[in-house]
Amino acid sequence: MIYKDYYKDLGIGKSATPAEIKKAYRTLANKYHPDKTNGDKTAEEKFKGINEANEVLSDPVKRKKYDQFGADWKHYEETGAQPGGFDWSKYASGGGGQTRRTSTHGSDTMFADEGVNDLFEMLFGQRSGQRPGKRSVVIKGEDLETQTTLSLEEAYHGTKWLIQLNGQTIKVTIKPGAADQQMLRIPGRGAGGLSGGPNGDLYLTLRIAPHSEYQRKGNDLHRGLPVNLYTSVLG
Repeated sequence: MIYKDYYKDLGIGKSATPAEIKKAYRTLANKYHPDKTNGDKTAEEKFKGINEANEVLSDPVKRKKYDQFGADWKHYEETGAQPGGFDWSKYASGGGGQTRRTSTHGSDTMFADEGVNDLFEMLFGQRSGQRPGKRSVVIKGEDLETQTTLSLEEAYHGTKWLIQLNGQTIKVTIKPGAADQQMLRIPGRGAGGLSGGPNGDLYLTLRIAPHSEYQRKGNDLHRGLPVNLYTSVLG
């Protein structure tokens, strides 16, 4: 990698203040501007170098990296250490549960393997490399829904049903007075949980089959009967 001495390009020292950097850049940019050099290629390259130097040295963050890493500063920035970016290297596992030390911008920062476990727990609901005594994040199983059809007599008197669902037989007690579209919740009969989490629940929707003689309206039963005119008039 070719080392570019940005301080030399602007004709200033490494202790130059922001005001001195700005003044030096303006002076040289005015001197080597393409409008004033009539297409001189050497001057054009000089102008590009001046702009590049000013771009780095006028930015406090870039200047600090340049001063610290020299010719490698740009490579350091491109490998994921941009200001405000997410530096995955902070979470690289060192193995064995040991604390690791890394250096950023010249200051020491401590990172423990606990960080990577917390990261996996946040993203995936589980820990990576679970240690004895550490609890996993438990997740409740998914709730399931199904339905069954009752006769009017079963809805009135109550009944017991055996439901086959996901390879398991579930016994359901339906109390007297069940209504059409009524939903029953059966705890713990849904899908299994993760990491030892509880099962989900089963929601059972009841449907009342039409009756050949009676119609149910709320809690009342209605039946149609044929009557002759005399009975209809006189009762």
